[in-house]
Amino acid sequence: MAPALSLDFSPASIAALETFIADRFDPPGSKFVGESLPVGVGCYVGETIIRTVGGQWQANGEVQGMSGITRIFPIAKAQQRFQNGPVDSLTHYYQTVARYAGRGAD
Repeated sequence: MAPALSLDFSPASIAALETFIADRFDPPGSKFVGESLPVGVGCYVGETIIRTVGGQWQANGEVQGMSGITRIFPIAKAQQRFQNGPVDSLTHYYQTVARYAGRGAD
């Protein structure tokens, strides 16, 4: 049975996703993570940023068009999270992007 994880494109859902990853995949390398999971997580983080902070997806997977930030790379950040563990926290990433874009960090 798959664990319940409510993803509603809110800042709180990024924290819930971070906890989900930590509970199931930390320490890094302890479990197999295919290529599609980090990409899907990165897409979710990027879409949450777009919906709450602003910006638009680009064909190369980056997000551009936010106030105060030239571009971000949420898919690459998610890949780093799975590779490096909590040091590359998605919650912190979201909060940093929101802060630099002038939207706060709920």
